[in-house]
Amino acid sequence: MSNLLNSTAMIEATKAMISSDADKKEAAKEAATCIYTATVHLIAFLLDYRNNNEKDNFNNKAVDAFVAVCEESGIELKNGKASKYIASFKRIRIVAKASKVRKIINDCKSTEAIIAELKEAGLTSFAKLEALAKPELAKLSAEAKAAVAAMLATTEVQTFVADLDEDQIAAFARSLENSCRNVDAVQKSNDKKAKAEAKAELKRRMKADAEDEAAIAS
Repeated sequence: MSNLLNSTAMIEATKAMISSDADKKEAAKEAATCIYTATVHLIAFLLDYRNNNEKDNFNNKAVDAFVAVCEESGIELKNGKASKYIASFKRIRIVAKASKVRKIINDCKSTEAIIAELKEAGLTSFAKLEALAKPELAKLSAEAKAAVAAMLATTEVQTFVADLDEDQIAAFARSLENSCRNVDAVQKSNDKKAKAEAKAELKRRMKADAEDEAAIAS
């Protein structure tokens, strides 16, 4: 795997992934295969990069080295905007760097070994890799759970979901949960900010009291 830096297979896989990306509806199977293959090659590159450096470099520096190799071959992975990378490569990058994925392929020495380990773990598609790489959602607070239950029990919601199937209802419920999860996050942020402000105010008062006492003593 020492020569992955100039891997023709990696370059060709990335080319195929990009060329079919704009035509996914007509070439869904091809695109799925290509993005999976491109992910495997990025993982292999990162492993090779790590093995040739002292530190465990599954980081942005290593990804930038991969992008540089692609650019040298005329493959553009950047979109020239603030978001930096094209959408498909953003997704691949997140998966390739994920700690859960890395644990599975950490000891692999070849692309074949990586594919074998992923297959053994049942990760036979990019969608499965992406699902594994996703961070766990924050747990809902008791208040948020109660709010979701209350919303689902309203007449309006019951009427809305009456004609939906189980999967659609579940997706709607998840949407409500995510909305409440976002409220939880904002509340926690506000609470943290309020505590920091209260702590700063306490320090200010203590300092002022100490200065007053010092002035009286003098």
